[in-house]
Amino acid sequence: MQLMLEERNRLTERVTDSYSSYYDIIRDSGDGAEGSGYLAAECDFNMHSEKYFLTHKAKLWAINSFEYVFIFNIPYLTVPVYRESIEYARTKGLSKIEPGPEHMCSYITAVFICDGADSAALKMLRRCRIHKDFRFSLYGWMDMHTAAVIVDDGRVVTNISGRDNAKNLKTIYLSQQGRKV
Repeated sequence: MQLMLEERNRLTERVTDSYSSYYDIIRDSGDGAEGSGYLAAECDFNMHSEKYFLTHKAKLWAINSFEYVFIFNIPYLTVPVYRESIEYARTKGLSKIEPGPEHMCSYITAVFICDGADSAALKMLRRCRIHKDFRFSLYGWMDMHTAAVIVDDGRVVTNISGRDNAKNLKTIYLSQQGRKV
């Protein structure tokens, strides 16, 4: 049991460190709100891009893109824990989004690192479809990505939106095990 806890904590650190190059990391940011009990880290990414025509005064376009990643370290993922954590990530992520004419998209990602998981909780994770348009997408949109790494058997489970995260998480998990991808 202690070995799995150490492995899960080490994997949580490696996943958090993998985001540290491009993201602002806030470790142990649980603010006491419901669902934040298992929160290991928050990772924020902000990107601003602009295109000009000859001078900076002649701006053709500008866009802002954001991603807010919430990493949860959970011994065993159950349906109530999943619901609380997803709701916490969704609420906290939406509170950070400021839709406007230059806002293109925001992604809220919940990553669960756990020793084991209920099949019902994994089914809910796979079927998670949270999407929000701001002013008919004129002010951008928000998508929710979910992913879970089950340390017990080395599986990585994601929803359709979170498939891009699966490759990164599998690479980190396998490299921790000393195996090649």
